[in-house]
Amino acid sequence: MREKLGLRDLITGDTLVIDDVAAFAFNSDGTYLVMRRYPVDGRKSSGVDLILRRLETGTETNFGNVAEFDWQDEVPLLALVIDAEYQAGNGVQVYDPTSGLLRTIHSD
Repeated sequence: MREKLGLRDLITGDTLVIDDVAAFAFNSDGTYLVMRRYPVDGRKSSGVDLILRRLETGTETNFGNVAEFDWQDEVPLLALVIDAEYQAGNGVQVYDPTSGLLRTIHSD
């Protein structure tokens, strides 16, 4: 059975339910939410889709082939480990959701 994630707006009371969320994490000040999807059956890599949502606006950014992720504590920086099925683009990246800048730290 696949899990769902429910988000409730504490001001309006509106609820949003998002299907197929395997894991999630908020950044330290709660302005961003990252959601990890389930793997596709039969894939040889550990990378899956990762969705970053800015909670204030509902804007979403999708990253593919993400094996691991973690937030940096002091500022909203998201570290991503990329593991693609055919190893194209594998490496470590850091995304700054405030500026939209994606930097590659290591690539193999």
